[in-house]
Amino acid sequence: PLRDLLAFAANVGRGNLAARTEHTGNDELGRLGRAFNHMAEDLSKLYQNLEARVEEKTAELTIANRSLELLYHSIARLYNGPVAPDTYVILLKDLENVLGVGQGLACLVEAGDSRARVIASTLQPNSGDAGQCGLISCAECLKHQALAVHPLHDGRRVMALPLMDTEHHYGVLQLEMPPGKELAQWQIQLLEALSRHIGIAIGTARRTEQSRRLPLLEERAALARELHDSLAQSLAYMKIQVSRLKPLVDNPQRGDEARNVLEELREGLNSAYRQLRELLTTFRLRIDGAGLTAALQTTVAEFSSRGDIPITLEAHLAGCTLTPNEEIHALQIVREALSNVLNHAQARQAQVKVACTGDGSVLATVTDDGIGVHRAAGAHHYGMTIMEERAKNLGGQLTVERLPVFGTRVTLHFTPSNRRKIPVPIHPAQA
Repeated sequence: PLRDLLAFAANVGRGNLAARTEHTGNDELGRLGRAFNHMAEDLSKLYQNLEARVEEKTAELTIANRSLELLYHSIARLYNGPVAPDTYVILLKDLENVLGVGQGLACLVEAGDSRARVIASTLQPNSGDAGQCGLISCAECLKHQALAVHPLHDGRRVMALPLMDTEHHYGVLQLEMPPGKELAQWQIQLLEALSRHIGIAIGTARRTEQSRRLPLLEERAALARELHDSLAQSLAYMKIQVSRLKPLVDNPQRGDEARNVLEELREGLNSAYRQLRELLTTFRLRIDGAGLTAALQTTVAEFSSRGDIPITLEAHLAGCTLTPNEEIHALQIVREALSNVLNHAQARQAQVKVACTGDGSVLATVTDDGIGVHRAAGAHHYGMTIMEERAKNLGGQLTVERLPVFGTRVTLHFTPSNRRKIPVPIHPAQA
């Protein structure tokens, strides 16, 4: 009996859980044999349950892996091109393959519209696929704020998932349900998560588009303001001069007055042309990733070449972080000051200094050795007013001072918005 029990234990140890001992008498070894048989039976049941549980967990992991893979690739496509029809077609086909649902389509509705617009579909009418939109109204599809299944008149069913974020309802994703098909809970959760991400992607794309339009509108407003403050006033001045000239032409005795008016008209036209050229240059201006210092270097080289005078630059902006709007304002003030140097100051040299001070503010100066801007600018130049308005938009101060011997110094001093927490508009302040 003892050898039989030892052989049984060896069989069980080798994994043969079907082995049983025949020594099950009433003596002590028999009771031990019955205990061994019960143990082998329990181990066999546990092993069978373990295999079933491993298979169940493997199936769950496979489902989770397929779901995560679909969700990952779909989100990657959406955020690369959230409103591209091809993106939605690929997404619909993936859903058909992974979830076993039928063909589908994606619809978007514009703000203020009651009808949706189909932007993507896997239906193929040429192959006999029946459309879904003719069997269900847009209002019926769009009114639901959660997943809903709509029975169609021809006996089919269509599942509709809203495409929305926390603020807006953008449209609906429709999928045909095959006859007898019922979605598992994980499939429903996957579709709901995917529809939420589609809605977020659409909302992000629309907000990005709006944010891109805003600088364009602000730039147009700035252009209109500067045209009004400079070119329009020069043209108005010349219109008055033409009115003065009209009676002088008919009177030969007032020829000297006519020549004076003509000279003023010539100066006005030259000034208007120069201002128009400066404005066009200004609004072609862009600051690329190289930053303000590189843009200043380009500007100094441009004006030095144009005026054929030496212009030096000292730029030390380490420690000061400027927004793109602040960089553009500061650069345009420097450009306007250099334009004054070339056109009015009759200078032989100039110097530009831009530095970050110890308190985090920015100090910029443009100095020349000419005759002075105020005395030379005359009635046709409005650049100084525009410079002052730009300085106000920066929350700073612009000063123009004559130097003791020769020349003028234009000084701009402002604190960047990240230091004072006040946003800076791109367009000049209204008077």
